[in-house]
This record gives sequence, structure tokens and C-alpha cells, in this order.
Amino acid sequence: AGMGKSKLLSTFRQHEDIENCRVFVLQCSPEHSSTALHPLKSYLDWVAGVSSTDGATASHEKLKRLFTAVWRANDDQLSLLLDLLSPMGSGTAPDEQISVPLRRRMMFEALCEIVFKLGSSSSVLVLVVEDSHWIDPSTAEFLSHMVRLGRGQRVFILIASRLECPFVANTVPDEDQMRLPPLDGGDSAELARLTAPDAALSD
Repeated sequence: AGMGKSKLLSTFRQHEDIENCRVFVLQCSPEHSSTALHPLKSYLDWVAGVSSTDGATASHEKLKRLFTAVWRANDDQLSLLLDLLSPMGSGTAPDEQISVPLRRRMMFEALCEIVFKLGSSSSVLVLVVEDSHWIDPSTAEFLSHMVRLGRGQRVFILIASRLECPFVANTVPDEDQMRLPPLDGGDSAELARLTAPDAALSD
């Protein structure tokens, strides 16, 4: 806390080298730390055009259109994605020969595969996760797969958290972590001036 993580991430996303990249932003929050996949579902609802007044059927159809028309998911991927992310599921009975843990892994790996394809030969996919110290277990599971499968992919994963974050400690290799100390008084004042340049701030 106190390091200006959100400001750093905002500045990063505005950098000229990021302008042509496809950027996913997953926002974790304390109110939803027990809500499965809340950051991911919130982002996908926004991308798919799902509104707070949409019922389950409308939400399902918008997500299905996103997965097929935009993401070009095949039939197998679509079934897995809808079971994972749609309020109505895929509507197909799961294969009884596939265990629940295995199917769950297949769901996350299908989502990772689709997300990786959103990058291109000329542009890197950027996945930003804010406030991951409040991450819910299911989103943590998804990101663990992203980190595991992301080696060699055209994807840059940036996970921001407070120092005391078990998810980061258990998922991100030490050599990929950057630990930042809290801002001192002078840096905090400069950050405040940059954030609100027109405000009358006292010293």
C-alpha cells in the first residue's frame, strides 16, 4: 500500500509502446474476493456489451457472440467457455468419462488458448491484473494457467499487488517479481501533483 500502484499501471498503459497492443485489465476488489472469476467476468461482460439490466439469456447470447464472431472459438472451445463463463452454461451434458477437475482444467486451458491468439505477429497481448492481493481463488487458478502456459507466447502479464500477496508469491517466479518500496513524502507529493495538476494542493 502507498506505492501508487494504480498510477504506475495507468502510466504504463498510456505508454506509446502499448498503444497498438490489445490490453486486458482485470480489476480485483475486496468486495468480490470470494466471487468466482469476478474480474474476468466483469471484463468480458464489458467487452461483450452485457449491461446490468440484461437477464441470463441476453448475457448468454452476447457472450456466445463474442466467443464465436470475435474470438473465433471452435465448437469444443465454445462449450468449455460457456460452461465456465456464461450464467446459463453451454446447455450440453458433460462427458461422464471426464472428471470434474480435468474438465475444469480444460476450461481454463481453452480460455488461455483463445486469449493467447488475440495477440498477433505484430502486437503483443498485455494482461494487467490490478490489486491481486484481493484475487478470488478461481481467477487465481486461471492466472496460474496463464503464467504456466504463457512462456513462449506473445503475451505480457503484469500483476500488481501489495507485498503480502500469497498468490504472487506462489505463482510468479522470484526472478519475474519486482518489489517496490513505499513512496516517501516527496514522491507522494509529486504523485499527487501529477494526478491532480489543477488542484490547489498544500505542501
